[in-house]
Formats: sequence, structure tokens, C-alpha cells
Amino acid sequence: MAINENDLHKAGFTSKDIARIQRTLAHHGGTLEELLTTLSNRLRAATWITSVLTLVYIFTVVAGNRTHILTGGLAILITLLIVWGAIPVSLSRKARRFRKLNL
Repeated sequence: MAINENDLHKAGFTSKDIARIQRTLAHHGGTLEELLTTLSNRLRAATWITSVLTLVYIFTVVAGNRTHILTGGLAILITLLIVWGAIPVSLSRKARRFRKLNL
């Protein structure tokens, strides 16, 4: 499927978002479809990681001692900051929504 800027505007991407996408494509190469797929997959992976770490923390709270709860919580918090800081969240959300509606 050929994706153009008008399709992106209709899907909720701003001009600033599209300019950012174009810079990324010019710097790294690839196609627009590949980039949108990658952004969408990164959001899905970050969501899964967050879900799993939340379950781990709940288990730690139920079964662990105070030291495990504090250190585990801190480690999970740092991990989540790294995971969510490594992706452009707004672009990833828009890419995910675009892919769900158009592909």
C-alpha cells in the first residue's frame, strides 16, 4: 500500500510529526510503511513489557519481603523509564492507530 502525507494528515499526524518522520527516513533510509510498522511494534513491545513488569511487581508485593519490594520496585521503575524513554510515544501511538485502520 502506498502511503502519502495526505493519508498521514487524515490519520491525525501533524505537520511537525510528518517532518520528523521525513527526517528519520532521510537519515536512516527505508520506506514510510516500514517506519510506521516499526513504530507500531515498538509501542506494542513497550506495552507488553509494562504489563509483564506490573505482574512481576504484584507477585513481589504479595510474596516478597520489604527489601525485595523496594529494590524490585526501583528496578522496575528504572526499566520502565528506559523502555518508554527510548520510543517516541506520540508517533508510535499514531502509527499504531494508522496501521490498525488502514492495513
